[in-house]
Amino acid sequence: MSRLTSAIKNRKYTFFRAQLGVRRHLADSVAYRAYRATTDIDYFFHVFPDRKLIYVEVPKAGCTTVKRLLSICAYGINHDDDPEAYHSRRKSGLLAPSDVGVKLFESLLRDPETLIFSVVRNPFSRLRSCYLNKFYKLKLSDPGNTGLIEQLMGDMTSLSSSDIDRDQLSFDSFVKGACTTAALGKNGHWGLMSAIIPNSSDFRIDIIKLESLAEGLNPVLARLGASEEIRNSLAKPLNQSAPTPGIAWTRPLVDQVRRAYAEDFR
Repeated sequence: MSRLTSAIKNRKYTFFRAQLGVRRHLADSVAYRAYRATTDIDYFFHVFPDRKLIYVEVPKAGCTTVKRLLSICAYGINHDDDPEAYHSRRKSGLLAPSDVGVKLFESLLRDPETLIFSVVRNPFSRLRSCYLNKFYKLKLSDPGNTGLIEQLMGDMTSLSSSDIDRDQLSFDSFVKGACTTAALGKNGHWGLMSAIIPNSSDFRIDIIKLESLAEGLNPVLARLGASEEIRNSLAKPLNQSAPTPGIAWTRPLVDQVRRAYAEDFR
């Protein structure tokens, strides 16, 4: 991300927080409570005011597929030649809460007709996908990767000598790092799903399991007026990780994940 893009993003987010801060009676603000209940509301929430629709994104839980559907159906924008473009608000057209403003965002959260949904995934499958997508081919010696590795491991000194010699993060090391930093909210790709999706009594969030995505998205697609062609495209999810030999769940790793991600198994 360029400095200019980062500055604009931070300015938007700061403005959104400032809007919340100057509102009277913050305890009565649903938007403020939602802001406090999630890791990064302006990153994970996607707002469609005209459709009365809000998508709470969980990375590595079918989010590319879902963003594609939302981008195509809501704005007629297709980036199937470059699926990563769906993760850019500028390219996908998807709006953040700061884009619509706190007043409208608040009214949408309060409106019982607003459909708020999120997609979740089995933590084991989600972590495996994250490793293959983000770390499997990552060169530890590349200075450009230091920031991501530090988010995962805490610092570079936590890397094992075998990983350093191989210049690659092993699956075991990744899982141990993810379990250590999952609750810190540093990166949503392996962070707790329960920290992203607000547990709120103010509004209802429809939870869809990735394993039954096509069926679960029916109410969303109906609201968007999705064509049969779009519905059929759900049979081919984007950015799926191909099977890779040498990646296995050992009993110690399984136990670590069950402890660290206990909330996500509920």
